[in-house]
Amino acid sequence: GIEPRTSTRLLSGLARHQDLDLALLALSWHLMNKYEVNCYHYGAVIDMCAKNAMWPKGLQLFCAMEENTVQADTVIFNATMSACEKGHQWSGALKLFSMMWQNKVESSTTSCSAAISACERGGEWVEALNLCNMVTPRQVCFNTITFNAAINTSEWKRALRWFSVMFRS
Repeated sequence: GIEPRTSTRLLSGLARHQDLDLALLALSWHLMNKYEVNCYHYGAVIDMCAKNAMWPKGLQLFCAMEENTVQADTVIFNATMSACEKGHQWSGALKLFSMMWQNKVESSTTSCSAAISACERGGEWVEALNLCNMVTPRQVCFNTITFNAAINTSEWKRALRWFSVMFRS
């Protein structure tokens, strides 16, 4: 069989060249031939889906991971939320963020930024600020992207109140 590292190098190379069609074909080929497929393989392809605004395919691959008993990690969740964000699928991003908490997968600044940005792009400022209020600064370190997404919401007073709380913490 093919070594998993060889497959990872192949898919990573395709990711660098942004050849999504060939990466999807390679991943399918590995699965059909019962070769080991891990979270790195899925992650490389889901990340390409995000970068190519192919959110439905990214979500499909995310769901296929569970069917193939591959555990999603923080990087996989972030890539899938990013795909949702780029596709203006705020509810999908929030569901994924919620799944991270339910599955006890550690969220990161990127996780929060992707979910908040998806809400902001979808005009769901209440959801974005609720997410900001749910996550404390001790759980996740907010960055410029997170703050910008919150600022871009249309509820300025609430956003400013949230910022004052964040800076006091």
